[in-house]
Amino acid sequence: MRGYLYHNIVLVKSNLIAMGVFEALLFGAWTLFVVLREFSGDTAAAGDDMTGVAVIGGLIVLTSFLLMELVSIDFFKSCEGTRWCSFAISSPGSVEGYLGAKYKLLLGIDLLILLLWLLTDTLLGAFCRESLPLASVAFECCCIQLILQAVEIAFAVRLGAAFGSYCKYIFLTLIGIAALVYGLFGDISIFQQEDPLAAMTELVSSGGILWVIALLPYAALLIYGASYRYAVKVFRKGVELYED
Repeated sequence: MRGYLYHNIVLVKSNLIAMGVFEALLFGAWTLFVVLREFSGDTAAAGDDMTGVAVIGGLIVLTSFLLMELVSIDFFKSCEGTRWCSFAISSPGSVEGYLGAKYKLLLGIDLLILLLWLLTDTLLGAFCRESLPLASVAFECCCIQLILQAVEIAFAVRLGAAFGSYCKYIFLTLIGIAALVYGLFGDISIFQQEDPLAAMTELVSSGGILWVIALLPYAALLIYGASYRYAVKVFRKGVELYED
């Protein structure tokens, strides 16, 4: 397994370095923002101000996971063709080990980003009197990222890397359209209250939304595991569609 992991890291080494640089900038920007806010004496802020801080933090967290595109965009395209497929089939670990290394590497990177947000929350919480925790948001983003990667990899193995990316982008586009439609025609009175952040927290902590959030990690792991099993099963069928 270590050989497969090393092979994948070498394939996307430059992408990993670029991703690491951008991740460092994002985490540094959030840390600087919180620290400067602390020293400016603006920690006892009103609800609207804290809502703005939450929006900024949420966008930074979301971007930190979207940066995985720098890795996944070439993750399968770089090893399509008869040479790599023959290597995967004839190697001692066979297709299970070859694809398993890819799934584990992507999962490991996602968990590393989540761990960094946990550490950032811990450090900022220790030194700042009022720091907005983002680890819970990062956890949900990590789960959604796993589902997107599961969809992308399954289609990439069966129909090619380009088709896998298209499916993921279509899924993201549908989510964006649904959010836009809800923003235009749905109930957004929560943002018109005196403390929108507190109202949103109360909404998320009750009703069906809480169940969705609670079950999301289990669903993400189940879908990710099912994607791996499907990819192993259809790998040989997909080889004939790959570009050399």
